[in-house]
Amino acid sequence: MTTTAPPADSRLIALAHYAARGVLESVLGRHGLTFQQSVTLRPVALSDAPVSREALVAEVCHALKADPDDIHGVVDELIGKGLVVDERDGLRVSPAGGSCTAG
Repeated sequence: MTTTAPPADSRLIALAHYAARGVLESVLGRHGLTFQQSVTLRPVALSDAPVSREALVAEVCHALKADPDDIHGVVDELIGKGLVVDERDGLRVSPAGGSCTAG
């Protein structure tokens, strides 16, 4: 006997999104990170080369539909937490920042 799954409508997709986001924010909170910080940290952590601050801000603003000033603030928070290092040639992930994104 086979059963048919109910159709996935926009309400169901939204509920799944918010449930997953809630779980993610709970996990991030245990590590002292916000959702915006995690989204901003990831491209820096995955890059083999320094990342331009302006390019990073533009990428995260596009992904999150966020204000550039807010994301510049998030970058400053990551630098302040020692997760990102601001070098002359761009932003690099620190060892602590790399451990936040490992796995």
